[in-house]
Amino acid sequence: MKIFKYFIFISIFFIFGCGVKGSPKPPLKKVSLKFLEENIKQQGNLIIFYFRTDRQLNLDKLHIYLNDKKINLPFYNVRNYYWIEYKFPQFDKNYCFYVSYYNREIIQSNIRCIKPQKYVKIKDKLSVLLKNDGILLKWKNKYSKVNIYKGKSYIEIIPKPYTYVKNSNFYFDKNVKLNNIYCYYITATIDNIETNRIYSECIKYEDKFPPNPPKDLTYLIEKSKLIIIWHPPEDPDIVGFIIYKNGKPYTDFIIKSYYFIDRNFKKGDAYQIFSIDKTGNKSKPAYLIIE
Repeated sequence: MKIFKYFIFISIFFIFGCGVKGSPKPPLKKVSLKFLEENIKQQGNLIIFYFRTDRQLNLDKLHIYLNDKKINLPFYNVRNYYWIEYKFPQFDKNYCFYVSYYNREIIQSNIRCIKPQKYVKIKDKLSVLLKNDGILLKWKNKYSKVNIYKGKSYIEIIPKPYTYVKNSNFYFDKNVKLNNIYCYYITATIDNIETNRIYSECIKYEDKFPPNPPKDLTYLIEKSKLIIIWHPPEDPDIVGFIIYKNGKPYTDFIIKSYYFIDRNFKKGDAYQIFSIDKTGNKSKPAYLIIE
């Protein structure tokens, strides 16, 4: 009996205590932060040190050093771009910057140095005008090179040129989206040094412009049906058309096709057809009289 109990105890021990072990899990891989596109430059009386990282950072853990001394300056950032703006006290002196970031370990960027030079201070005015398919930027003077910067607010303008123009005093920005706000500033490059900034007012891109009317209106009569046919305008944001008959709305809905059938017509009826765009703007009418 004792032998039998001992055998049961041993069996339970092996069943519950010695199960098959799973495969060992691989150790978690620790990926270091990477500083990308580190750069430094002068804009008028400012030194701009900027960089991009491979991920978003906690600004409380980001510190800036000037000539090996930690200084207090605000960091600006848009997505993974970060930069500081330092108003330097004197020319012809080396200013060396780097940043450090602490996240379980201290990660440091490369050191970037610059010796600012005397620059040309420009006085100009940057205006922004809303157009049908974009925003027109204009300034007074022509410079050999104008750097254009763009953002959603004054503190969200990345210090990396959006684009540039040469020997011109305007730029037409077609890369805009409906109901978005855009802010701009420009600098000129003179003797290889960027000047001070000239800011614009911020502007909301809105579609306030009516589309073109339909064109090439014609009609044909088949038995007791009047079929009106037209070609749409080339506007890319057309959503449809509305019909007026003898000066009054004939439909209470937007027609998506390029033809319309009227089963109750007579000679002398006058039709007006309007294009409608995505924001509800109505074109001038296209006219058609049944003879």
